[in-house]
Amino acid sequence: MSFSNAPACDPVTVTYFPNAGPLQGATQVFMHLGYNDWQQVIPTQQMSSVTANQWQITVQPPEGAWQIDMVFHDGAGTWDNNSGQDWHFALNECQPPPVPPGVTITGPAADLVVTYDVSNYTLRGTVSDDISGYLRWTNQLTGDDGIASAVNPWVIYQVPLGVGTNLITVMGSNAASTVFTDAWDDASQTVYADGWQTNDNGGTGLGDWTFYTSTNDGDRNGRFIGSNDTIDIGTPAWGLYANQGNLSEAKRWLAQSLDTGATFHVEIDNGYIDSGGSIGIALQNQAGETLWEFYFTGGEQYYTITGGATDIGWTPGGLEIEVMLDTPTTYVSRIRPLGGAIRTNRGDLVSHSDMTVRLFRAWNYTAGSGSDYDFFFNNLRITHNEPSAGGTTSDTVRITRQDGSQDSNGDGISDYWSVRYGYDPHGPDISANDDDGDGFSNLQEYIADTHPKDSAAAFTNRVEIVGFSGDVLELRLQGPTTNSRIYELLVTTNLVEQDWQPDGSASPGDDGGGPLILTATNIHSRGFYRARVSLP
Repeated sequence: MSFSNAPACDPVTVTYFPNAGPLQGATQVFMHLGYNDWQQVIPTQQMSSVTANQWQITVQPPEGAWQIDMVFHDGAGTWDNNSGQDWHFALNECQPPPVPPGVTITGPAADLVVTYDVSNYTLRGTVSDDISGYLRWTNQLTGDDGIASAVNPWVIYQVPLGVGTNLITVMGSNAASTVFTDAWDDASQTVYADGWQTNDNGGTGLGDWTFYTSTNDGDRNGRFIGSNDTIDIGTPAWGLYANQGNLSEAKRWLAQSLDTGATFHVEIDNGYIDSGGSIGIALQNQAGETLWEFYFTGGEQYYTITGGATDIGWTPGGLEIEVMLDTPTTYVSRIRPLGGAIRTNRGDLVSHSDMTVRLFRAWNYTAGSGSDYDFFFNNLRITHNEPSAGGTTSDTVRITRQDGSQDSNGDGISDYWSVRYGYDPHGPDISANDDDGDGFSNLQEYIADTHPKDSAAAFTNRVEIVGFSGDVLELRLQGPTTNSRIYELLVTTNLVEQDWQPDGSASPGDDGGGPLILTATNIHSRGFYRARVSLP
């Protein structure tokens, strides 16, 4: 094979010649790619065939990569790993640009305008080394705010956008802070030297342990103090096991409720988990109702947290978990797979009448039989921060969200209406479609502001007389009508020529979708009436 190095920060080209090796005659070749002695791995990169014996690929090394690593395979189990040596080549290292001082928003790099269908935006940026702890963001237009970890680079996912100019500010602090530990315990305390028993209480600031197992059969569920060298979170550690449809759980009372601004810390280490089984931790109220939880379900790809899935894939290498109550009903979590990057999640606690955190829970639900399926946790702590003197730094960006009156794809239908009914305002022309089969095209449904996917919601132009007095004729237009559209009477004296003319004043529809009374003031000895709907 051959490798073509390039200047720092430029793509590099790899050319592979199977020759008489394991991949001779392969119809497709893939490169298994890595950087910095396999510290970062990017599998299954498809190569392009140049000749029958020559395959090529160009890749972009990431910042900080000083070595490229590679082996090759055919996607069907046959590999060429250079006789077990792999291939390694030095790179001209691409150094990241210097980080500006303070907090900087790099994505978007400048103020921008987005279309109506963009209802949230993910912000990205950098922080200098003197910024620590958490970043706080606010959106002046919507009143939303939140927290993210002050890591470099940082990401704030899906900031909600309102219609209009969203002035978004991201703030950090260079004030030093002191961490105070309010409670702690770990499995190395002497109280656990003879096992892990009901009412044991090590450390300080925490209550007694209580336990539950779904069967008395110790082969199917139970607890123990683990100390084997496969545990990555420090030993000894608390361990739970369960199989054959059984549950083992441990609960720990907090001596005091978890206050707003306080952080609960724990480290967990799971093994394999059978499909349908689960392991996890939770914070609960006094009644044992779960307010927050983090867990993995066998058969899934990612860990789950209260409010949705994470982007953390299953790992047997251990995780450090911090959960802070930033308000009495919301949380911010920082979760780091050991050796990996911190992920920050923010969300609402599960709503209950009692929102006070009083219990910690850990469980193993039928993860599986054998030591490879045990669940461990360790190093419980509750902390709070007290900031010292210092200042704050911030950056702002303006993201203007259009009001939806625009017609991005030029089909005559506004972006707002398209998004409202599940259409892509940037997609194909939908104006001629009749998606509910009621005889009205989507453009006609848009003009009438009726539901394009509900045949019972079609607009009818028929009216009926409800009153006649002197020179005033009142007619009822049956619903649905809407106050977002204008309705008026049309009259003709000849149904053959059908010269329809407006009669009376135009009026918005009923804000509840009901019928509308229209008044005719130009009474004819013989007249035929119908209604018309139009955009304002």
